[in-house]
This record gives sequence, C-alpha cells and structure tokens, in this order.
Amino acid sequence: MRVTGDIARLLQVLVHREIGILLAHLRRRSTLLPERITRLTATARTVDAVIERIALMDESAACWD
Repeated sequence: MRVTGDIARLLQVLVHREIGILLAHLRRRSTLLPERITRLTATARTVDAVIERIALMDESAACWD
C-alpha cells in the first residue's frame, strides 16, 4: 500500500474512534437522539466509502508505476 492509503487508513481509524466515543456517550444518556445517531452512523459509512475509493486509486496508480 502506498503512503496515501496508509494515511487514509489512519484517518479512518481516528474518525471511527471519535464517532464511537460519541455514540457510546449518546447511548448512555437517558434520552437518546436517534437522528444524531443516524447521522454519525452515516458519517462512518461515508468515511468507509471514501477510504475504499482511495485504496482503489492507490492500487490503480501502483499498476502504472
């Protein structure tokens, strides 16, 4: 994997950690905010999709090197 992919994976881990902390906090509260949980989950999915695209671009670029 190239440097771009490594950086992308690191960002993915950091974002998932931050979202996980927020979700855990929201779940502990007596009044859950379903719309906020839904948005955070959607953000995590979006990050995953972007990371996957970066990895594919990385692999494609490696083929041309």
